[in-house]
Amino acid sequence: MKCIPQIKESNAVEVLKKRENIFQREKNVRRSELIYLPYYLFSFNIYLADGKVESSFVCVDLIGGECAHLRDKTNIVQGNKTAEFNNVITENEAAERARKFIINEILHKKKKYLNFLTMEIKLETVLEYPYWIGYFQKKNGIDFNVIDGITGQKQGPKMKTIFIKFLMQ
Repeated sequence: MKCIPQIKESNAVEVLKKRENIFQREKNVRRSELIYLPYYLFSFNIYLADGKVESSFVCVDLIGGECAHLRDKTNIVQGNKTAEFNNVITENEAAERARKFIINEILHKKKKYLNFLTMEIKLETVLEYPYWIGYFQKKNGIDFNVIDGITGQKQGPKMKTIFIKFLMQ
């Protein structure tokens, strides 16, 4: 399964070129490419004490085990794999990380007093999620930045480490 990118390459390059602060010059993007990072996609049902059920989707990347909510499943399509991936995180490890992520969300995100009885987790699929990478010339070499191929948000240092590991495979 694959997510369809919503950000065009030209828009991605514009975001990648932007200065991060007033002391920086605009970056010259030497090259950009669309890559797909593999994620385990889990669905959750949380059964609350008041009888309600909350559902959500959580992605866990196969490289570093970072978790994120998948808010919109409408742009996921069947597709051929773009590449073979070396899974660093096993399915069981990913399920445990996703479970802890959801519990953390319940306990720390405006739901401190939410009383849940049980949680059901199910692996839906391995999902390929799009990111745009822009490569820049620096004094002593090449650097890169990454933006989310669906939301257009720039990725931070935590995800940059994941991409370095992924690109080194």
